[in-house]
Amino acid sequence: MTTEIQVPHTALDPAIITFLEKFIELRHQNMTLTLEEQRKASKQWWTTHRDGLMEVKGVVDTCIPGSYGNIPVRIFLPNARPPFPVIIFFHRGGWVYGSNDECEALCRELVNATDCAVASVEYPLAPENKYPRAVDECYNAIKWIFNHAEEFGGDPHMIILSGESAGGNLAAAAALMARDNGGLQVSGQILICPLLDNSFDVSTYDLCPDKCLMTIENIQWFWQQYLYQSEDGSNQYASPLKAENFISLPSTLILSAQYDPLRTHSELFAAKLKAAGVSVEDITYSGTIHGFIDMPVCRLQASQALQDIRKWLGKLKTQLALKS
Repeated sequence: MTTEIQVPHTALDPAIITFLEKFIELRHQNMTLTLEEQRKASKQWWTTHRDGLMEVKGVVDTCIPGSYGNIPVRIFLPNARPPFPVIIFFHRGGWVYGSNDECEALCRELVNATDCAVASVEYPLAPENKYPRAVDECYNAIKWIFNHAEEFGGDPHMIILSGESAGGNLAAAAALMARDNGGLQVSGQILICPLLDNSFDVSTYDLCPDKCLMTIENIQWFWQQYLYQSEDGSNQYASPLKAENFISLPSTLILSAQYDPLRTHSELFAAKLKAAGVSVEDITYSGTIHGFIDMPVCRLQASQALQDIRKWLGKLKTQLALKS
């Protein structure tokens, strides 16, 4: 199998092309490994060494009870006066890979950029835990954090759900659950390159210059690991873009990459939210690929995204204050 990346060099920065070349080499090496070995390799690839992590005021590791076992949650505390908002974060990895360790660098950056606490949730992975286990446990984690936020200085009246890629899917699905079940008032959601639908528009992949990280074959494989059967993808908690009702969902910030075939998910989701009267801001970052926010090769755009998150949170606080 070739490791050549078929991209026009005028479309992507040379540093991104180099990154993708290394990534596809890793992926091909992983093809001979067991899933456990693949996850270990992925963890080594994505985890930032301790020396490269930003300092935060404190970190609390805990395990909370879930429906299928304990759920590891890592809470990063800001240098801010309590009570402070709480961002509940769900990691990337196609529901198959990922951990609190792998998203720690991004969570620490979020803490320092926003003066919010960030609670990273290590949800159960597929295919051992197929839909709806991951989203059920994410929702259980949200309920726990609502009930215990004050214990670590968090404001239970200012809870924001966030996630990247498959984690963005879980954040959007959990926001729908919170609205439908009642009792939990989610203040906002921040969706980063979210994967929101199991339906495929082949043309978006054909037109994307990134021909290795986000191929239609990769996305189909992740959905196959996540769902028991393809019909499960019609459920709004699996494919939030398929929801019939978008009314009363929380204020939303969506961050997209120019060269991400999933950008169409963001655009369609933003349009449906706006049509339902939901406050939504959809920002696309030029020259970037899927997952840019925690890639060193996209540092400029990632830094801008963190600034945009901070600005959006400031506006959200003002909106909520006017309503109270």
